[in-house]
Amino acid sequence: MFYNLKIMFRNLYRDGLYSIINIAGLAVSLAICILIILWVRDELSINRNFKNADRICTFGRNSPGNLAPFIEQNIPEVLHTCRVFSRLDLGVLSSGDEKFTESEICLVDSSFFSVFDPGFIKGDPALLFKDKYSVILSESLAKTLFNGEDPIGKSIQSDKYGIMHVTAVMADFPQNSSLQYRMILPFTLYPDVAAKIGYSDGKDWSNWYFTTYGLLAENVDLKALRDKMDRMVWKEVIPEEAYVPGTWLSIPIQSLTTLGLYDSEGAPSGIKNVRLFSAAAFILLLIAAINYVNLVTARLTKRAKEASIRKILGSGRIKLFLQMMYESGLVFVLSVILATILIFLLLPFYNELTDKQLQLELFSPSVLLIYLILAVVIILGTGIYPAFMLSSFKAGNLSGSATSVHGKSYVRKILVTVQFVFSIGLILITIGLGSQLNYLRQKDPGYTQENIFVTRMYNMQEHYSTVKNELLQQGTIPDVTATNIPVNDVWWNISRKWQCKDESKEFGTAVLSGDYNLLDFFNIKLLSGRKFTLEDHPHGGYIVNKQMAEKLGWPQVVGRTIPLYSDEESEIVGETDDFNFRNFHSKIGPIVISYSQGGDYLYVKSAPGKSREAIAAVETIWKRYNEGYPFDYQFMDEEFDQMYKSDIRTGNLFNAFSLIAVFISCLGLFGLVTYTAETKTKEIGIRKVLGASVGNIVRMLSNEFLILIGIAMLIAFPVAYYWLDKMLQDYAYRISVGWWIFATAALIIIALTLLTVVWQAVKAATANPVNSIKSE
Repeated sequence: MFYNLKIMFRNLYRDGLYSIINIAGLAVSLAICILIILWVRDELSINRNFKNADRICTFGRNSPGNLAPFIEQNIPEVLHTCRVFSRLDLGVLSSGDEKFTESEICLVDSSFFSVFDPGFIKGDPALLFKDKYSVILSESLAKTLFNGEDPIGKSIQSDKYGIMHVTAVMADFPQNSSLQYRMILPFTLYPDVAAKIGYSDGKDWSNWYFTTYGLLAENVDLKALRDKMDRMVWKEVIPEEAYVPGTWLSIPIQSLTTLGLYDSEGAPSGIKNVRLFSAAAFILLLIAAINYVNLVTARLTKRAKEASIRKILGSGRIKLFLQMMYESGLVFVLSVILATILIFLLLPFYNELTDKQLQLELFSPSVLLIYLILAVVIILGTGIYPAFMLSSFKAGNLSGSATSVHGKSYVRKILVTVQFVFSIGLILITIGLGSQLNYLRQKDPGYTQENIFVTRMYNMQEHYSTVKNELLQQGTIPDVTATNIPVNDVWWNISRKWQCKDESKEFGTAVLSGDYNLLDFFNIKLLSGRKFTLEDHPHGGYIVNKQMAEKLGWPQVVGRTIPLYSDEESEIVGETDDFNFRNFHSKIGPIVISYSQGGDYLYVKSAPGKSREAIAAVETIWKRYNEGYPFDYQFMDEEFDQMYKSDIRTGNLFNAFSLIAVFISCLGLFGLVTYTAETKTKEIGIRKVLGASVGNIVRMLSNEFLILIGIAMLIAFPVAYYWLDKMLQDYAYRISVGWWIFATAALIIIALTLLTVVWQAVKAATANPVNSIKSE
C-alpha cells in the first residue's frame, strides 16, 4: 500500500497543473455542495424540533378567537388546541434598573404546552400560569435580565399592564422554528389587552387576530379533516343547508412541518428553492466530475508506456484498475481536506447570505454520512472510466502512444458539451431571476413611495392630532398620515357573502383604515366619487379600489352601501385606481379603505433632500411620548428588500452558484486546451514554419471548443427556458422570457470560453517553432 501511495503522489506531481486543476475544481464544488446540503437540511428540518411535530398543525395565519374551543368540543380527531395572540405590546419593561422593550411576545392558552414542548429549564410545569400576570422567559432573555441568577419569582414591570412574575424559564426556540417567542404570558390577560387596544373579546367569528394550533390524533387525513370542519363551522355560523364546499369560510389546515415549504392547499412554495438548490449542488458536482474525467483520460496518453511496461512485468488489468481507483480516492481525500478548509472560511459569509446560523460539525453522524455518500459517488463516478481505460492498454505498446485514447476523444467532447449545458442553464436562470427582481423594483405600485418613511406610533397614537400638527409645522415635512397596518402589507381580513349586481358572491377583501388624507398622501388616483374629509364620521363610509368595484359588479358603485365588519351597511363614497398593497407574487385584489382618526403606523413625507431633518423632528417627538422605546423607522422604497427577501436571497445564491459553475467549467476547459496544445506541439511548429499566423493557430485550437459551446447552447436554451418560465409563474406580474436573455447568456459564455482558450492558444502559437519541432 505504501508503494502504491508513493506511485500515486508521484503521478500527481508529474501531472502538475492538471492535478492542481482537478483538486481545486473538486474542492470548490465539494465545498459549495456541502454548504448547499447544510442549507437544504436546515430548510427540511423546519419545526421538526418539537415532539410529535408531524401531528401538530396550524389552522391558518389568522383565525377567529373561538375556533380553538369549537374544535376542542366538536372535532375528536384534534386532541388539543391552543390560541396564540402575538399582536401584543407590553410597553416599556423594567427589571430592577434595567429598562427594555420586547417584540417577541405572545399570549397563549395553557394547552399550548400540551401541543408544543419548548423544554423547561427552570420552574414547575404544573404552576406555569398562577394568574394572568405570570410570564415565562426564554433562556437567553432570562440570562440577559437577571445576569445568570435564578429568575423564578422575580418581577418584571410593564408600564401598560403592571407587575408580572416569572414562573418558568424555557429553552430558546431554534432558529428554524416558526415560533420565535422570548416572553409567553397566559391568554387570561387577553381581555385587558383587547380593552386597551379596542379589539373584541374574541368570542365570536369576526375577530380573526389569532393563530390556532392543534395536536392531531394518529393517522388523521388533513383534507378530510378540513372538509369536516368546514361543514361544522358553517353549521355553527350559517345554516347547514347553505354550505357549499370551497366557499369563503374554509379553514386552512396545514402540518407544522410543511410551513414555508408548501401552502395550505399542498402546492409547493419554499420546497421549490430546496429542489432548485439541490439540483444546483448536483450540477456543480457533475461539472467537477466531468473536469476530472476529461483531464485524466486526456493525460492517459502519457501513461500508455507505463501501463504497457507494468503489464509486461506481470501486473494484471485488475491491479492497474485498482491503482487508478486509488488515485481517484487520493484526489478526493485531498479535495475534501481543501473543501473543509474552504467551508469554515466561507460559513460566516454564507450565513449572512442565507440569513441562517449554519454550522459544520465535522464529527456529527449526519455530516460524516454526507462525506461518506460524496466519497462513494465521486470516487466511483470519476474513477471507473479512467481506470478501465488505463487497464485496457496493450502490453506491447511501448511507444508512448495510446491510439485507443485518441479514438475515444468523442467521449471528452460529449462531456465538455454536457458541462457547458449546465453552466449555460445556470447563467440563463440567474439572468432571468435578476431581470425579474429589477422589473419588480421598477414597476409602479400605484402609489408614491419616494421620500416617505414609516414608524410605529405606540403612545403617540393617543396624541395623533397633536403629533401631526406639530410635525406639519416643520419646514422639512410637507405631509403626515397614519394607518392601522402597513400600506404594503395589507392582509385579507374580511370574507363574506357580498350582495352583488346579479347574485350573492363569496369573496374576501382587504381592509385598510387610515387618516382622511390617505389618498392625497400616497397619490392614489381617484376614479370617481370623493375622498374622505375631516367632517366624515370614522368608519361611516368607504372607498373601494377598481378590483372591488368590478367584483361587486355594479356599473356605478359610488352611492351604493355595503356591510363590512357587521351587517350594518355604510355608503361607498369613492372608487380608486388599483394599487399594490401586497407584493407582486399575487395579483392586486379588492380592498376597502375606511376613515379612522390615527392608527398604529405613522407615515411621514420629507421634503426632497431633507430626510435627515425630518427624521430628527420625528425622533424628538417620539422621545417625548415613547420614552424607553427604541426609535426605529424605515423608508418605503427600502422596504422592497424586506418584501422580496426570499427572492433576493435566491437570486444572490444563484449568482454565486452560477459564477462557481462557470469558473469550474473554465478551469477544466483551460486544462483541456493546455493539453491539446501540448499534443499538437509539432503540428503548431510546422504550421508556423509554413507561414501560419498566430491568428490561424488560435482559430485552429479554438474552433473545436466553440463548436461544442454552440451545441451546448442548442441543448441548454430550450431546457432553461422551460425551467425559467416555471419559476417566473410564481409572480403574478413578471417579465417575458425574451431573446435578449439568451443573447446575453451566449455572449457571456462565448467571451469566457474565448478568454480561456485564446490565452493558451496564443501562448502555444507564439512559441519558437524550432523548439516545438525538436520537443516532439
